[in-house]
Amino acid sequence: MYFLGLTSGNHDSSAALVKDGELIAAAQEERFDRRKHSAAFPKQAVRFCLENAGISLAELTGVGFYWRPWASLYAKAFWLLKYFPYSLGLFKEGMNPHNFLKMQLIDEELKRSFGCSRTIPVRFYDHHLTHAASAFFLSPFERAAILTMDGSGEYLACGFYLGQGKSIKKCGGLPFPNSLGYLYSAVTEYLGFEKNEGEGTVMGLAAYGKPAYAEAFRKIVRLNPNSHHHPYDIDWRFFSFALGESRWYSSRLCQLLGPPREKNEEITKRHQDIAASLQLMLEEAVLALAFWLHRHTGQESLCLAGGLALNCAVNGRLLLEGPFKNIFIQPAANDAGCSLGAALLPAFAGLPESRRAPLSDVYFGPAYSDEKCLRAIKIARLKYQYCSQPSVEAARLLALGKVIGWFQGRMEFGPRALGNRSIIADPSKPEMKNIVNAKVKFREPFRPFAPAILLEDRERFLRDSTPSPYMLLAFKVKPEMANLIPATVHLDGTARVQTVSHQQNPLFYDLIVEFRKLTGLGAVLNTSFNLKGEPIVCSPEDAISTFQRSQMDCLFIGRYLVKRIQ
Repeated sequence: MYFLGLTSGNHDSSAALVKDGELIAAAQEERFDRRKHSAAFPKQAVRFCLENAGISLAELTGVGFYWRPWASLYAKAFWLLKYFPYSLGLFKEGMNPHNFLKMQLIDEELKRSFGCSRTIPVRFYDHHLTHAASAFFLSPFERAAILTMDGSGEYLACGFYLGQGKSIKKCGGLPFPNSLGYLYSAVTEYLGFEKNEGEGTVMGLAAYGKPAYAEAFRKIVRLNPNSHHHPYDIDWRFFSFALGESRWYSSRLCQLLGPPREKNEEITKRHQDIAASLQLMLEEAVLALAFWLHRHTGQESLCLAGGLALNCAVNGRLLLEGPFKNIFIQPAANDAGCSLGAALLPAFAGLPESRRAPLSDVYFGPAYSDEKCLRAIKIARLKYQYCSQPSVEAARLLALGKVIGWFQGRMEFGPRALGNRSIIADPSKPEMKNIVNAKVKFREPFRPFAPAILLEDRERFLRDSTPSPYMLLAFKVKPEMANLIPATVHLDGTARVQTVSHQQNPLFYDLIVEFRKLTGLGAVLNTSFNLKGEPIVCSPEDAISTFQRSQMDCLFIGRYLVKRIQ
């Protein structure tokens, strides 16, 4: 039995396919249409999922969608009445019938796109429930508390759930506009970066500052540790996202923090300190949520999803200082990952005999044969050579200081490149951070890079670490080791780590092992194979185009090596 899950119409459109309760394919539409955070109907992602399974649309058992369109209308109507007349902008945006009609006609869109006459049954699920399902059903836990945090669903900004076996029970949640996600986005915009895009940049900037504005942010977010219902409250008067305005911060925030930074304005110490204070506030609020949820569920294990679960610094503190013994973070924690939950929910509802299959890796996207890679190289008229052992040759070039594009196997699902669509370099060279930022990625010089570390070597490099295969946790690097991998250690002494095992990615693991033979370091610098503002590459053609428009030294594409002509 096949169930298709869809995310579409807002941002990060995606599709996922589950066969007999097991996830077998997933991809974001942005990788195909080359528009970052694409909101388009995921026609190409659906086509990939069906082709990967070798089935037609008519063979689907059902389709799950990550949103209940009409539920949000009731929530928006409530806000219209409560905050009238200031809420007219939000009401106008939320009541756009075209958007809701598009969501309601998912089956018609599928039939039209794929020439299918059969009506496919579609079920609509609460947004935060699909986040929760994407985390719990793929976790190794039989029973766990579930915390979902993002900008907003139909009416929730944060959801509390209890997962057991094949069922998920809602325990409560915090309604919009008590949204830590929107707050972080609003301050991202205040700091001169693009909201819904620059949040990771602000997280990186935070390490350069001190939380000098911590007390100011505590006026915005009030923690209620003893509350039965609200672990925190946000004073939304500092923001305008609840009113449907284009600018998400209000003049009140400017009075509290000072004038906003313009887009191309120099970044000052004040901006760094505001970013650090915002990050500290977020960490304190999420810890408060975790303690509240632990107290109310009594569980030892926690599952996390929602866009805020991609904040590695928050996750690192939650792991070390939070009340839960075990934590699982769904790697595609943003809205793209909701398609996973939207497929898994009907799969387990309709298949009582199905077995839960914990996530073992994230390589659910397209793969391309060596023949297709070679054809793309020849069309681009590039010089190449065949490599029988790409890991050995790549390690040799890394040791010589080369920056490498690494295109192998099935594409990762989620926002992190984990060794199949990666740009890699030698982490021991301090200048490598600036080289990759300036000449390869074309982005801000303070942006950090992750070390991909052999799983068996992590304790050599890191303090208080656990396996981190999905690059979702920040750990303190041991001071004596920080000098050995300076290009991947952030200013605060932490690193956003990917631990690499042979079981999860044999080829990438072998590359790092070969690099260790040459240098003594069981780690490489790993960043996503894309340029600033573009999605991660999907196809050989994407990889070649990105390689040609950057200053990478060479490209490994399947078993072929392309070197830049000097």
